[in-house]
Amino acid sequence: MSFSNQTVRSEGGGTMRARIVYFDLLRCLAILLVVVLHSVANIIVNPAFYQLPSWYLCMTVDPFDRAAVPLFFMISGALFLNHSKSGRIWTFYRHNIPKLVVPLAAWSLIYYIYNSVRENTPLSAEHFFGLLFGPGVSFHMWFIYSLLGLYLLCPFLRRITDHCTPGQLTILLTVILFPTTLCPILNWMLPFDIQPFEPLVTGWAGYFLLGCLLDRISLDRRARLAVYLGGAAGYAVCLLGNLAAASPQEIPLPMDNGFFLNHYLLAAALFVFCRSLCATHIRPAGRLSRLLGRLSGLVFGVYWVHVLILYVLTDLAGQELSILAFIALRLAVTIPLSFAISLWISKLPVLRQLLG
Repeated sequence: MSFSNQTVRSEGGGTMRARIVYFDLLRCLAILLVVVLHSVANIIVNPAFYQLPSWYLCMTVDPFDRAAVPLFFMISGALFLNHSKSGRIWTFYRHNIPKLVVPLAAWSLIYYIYNSVRENTPLSAEHFFGLLFGPGVSFHMWFIYSLLGLYLLCPFLRRITDHCTPGQLTILLTVILFPTTLCPILNWMLPFDIQPFEPLVTGWAGYFLLGCLLDRISLDRRARLAVYLGGAAGYAVCLLGNLAAASPQEIPLPMDNGFFLNHYLLAAALFVFCRSLCATHIRPAGRLSRLLGRLSGLVFGVYWVHVLILYVLTDLAGQELSILAFIALRLAVTIPLSFAISLWISKLPVLRQLLG
């Protein structure tokens, strides 16, 4: 993730430091959705809460929450493929890879120690490194591993996208989405299954390129309306599909696969909406844009620490409150406390590396 200064091409072909306000807004929106998702996920999938009013409430917000991580991929794609300074591959790696690897190692150790104390299990270097280089120490760290893979591909994608027209970029996006996103739709429609070629990159690269495309093109009012309608359709498919599959025995959430087209549609709608909102209602040098810039710089820290806070709240109050009160407590405490801890870390030079 790149959450600090953003390098933007100037009209003269050089570079200049500037904030892209709608990136800041998208980051803040995405991290709020991530915290909401992790606050309600265990309620959504628990059959004990099936068809309770609080369960339906959580289900209605779930499709929006699932767009959170795709938005992060889209922001990174737009920033690195459109606005970052093009340079040597190893220079890109040296500048960006440590910003992921160092926090990943440090926060993995923090979570590993906490989990060991929480579960009363012995610390083991072999076990720790097995998790660090395997599935990850905590469930939310999968995103960092996926983003790291995209960072490794980014210099090569940049060399392709620099020479693509919007139409050619759309074709490239379609090719990448075919195995993971479009094939399931065709297999559902056709009387036989298509066995696609193995994708060179995972479906997350599709969000990377989608962010690049939506940042590069200008959409008129009619085109934006079409994107919003697509997002509404994606939301409806996700919600209704998950509700239809749920039962008192199991809540599988089959539509929550991030590679499905409904997630692309919803994420695209949120991306376009934030860009349009910033263009028409938020002044680049105004107080709100400055506030968004400050909060945006703390988002990576919030991503790392919020799960730890949720664990503590669950241990302290998980059995004492009603479902809605527990969710409200989680959100009311986790969001401001995560930002506060991230701000505190950013003020300490020794710990600043934890924010990337």
